[in-house]
Amino acid sequence: MQSQPRCTPTSSISIWLDFCQRFRVTEAAVLLFDESDGLVKVRPVGRSQRPTLCRSPAMEALVRSEVDAIVKDHREHGNLDGLIYIMGMKRPDLFLPLYIGKAETLGRGDKNFSANLANLSRDTSKFARWGDGYAYYIGDLSGCALLGHPLISKPINTVTGQAHYFFRCLRTVRFCVNKYGFGLRPGISVGQAYGRS
Repeated sequence: MQSQPRCTPTSSISIWLDFCQRFRVTEAAVLLFDESDGLVKVRPVGRSQRPTLCRSPAMEALVRSEVDAIVKDHREHGNLDGLIYIMGMKRPDLFLPLYIGKAETLGRGDKNFSANLANLSRDTSKFARWGDGYAYYIGDLSGCALLGHPLISKPINTVTGQAHYFFRCLRTVRFCVNKYGFGLRPGISVGQAYGRS
């Protein structure tokens, strides 16, 4: 039986740095929140006009651009599997990840085009997992950070803890998104997908 290579802290950092360089994460990252004088802008959303944190125009443009490429690919080829999004802090020599996630091209149940990526120009409730609705990142952060939201029935302790940290470091929190098409298809390892053997 062949043993699996150990993932050491040094190799993990090396993989992360290679990924950031390959996908230009530090250069491509934009401000997550729309802010003025150190305060995140807020807008009313929904029938209840609940106060909701504003994504930066650059973040919205970046997501829409990447999703447009996924929509086009989905219609023509079906090679792209979704988006990888990274929220983090830009440092002079490192992009420090705070949260990494994905939004897949195909939905869970029916395997049609994902509702998380559909109609972003007119519906921001899901917005590639960064939507205004509850159970989406901006909606949950708004529920934690702003008055005027009902008590949410399911626990959001992780988001609550992150909210405090985000707002202390507001001007350094960045967002990066990149379409991906390597998938973890049979016969392709993560290392091969990232150009490592």
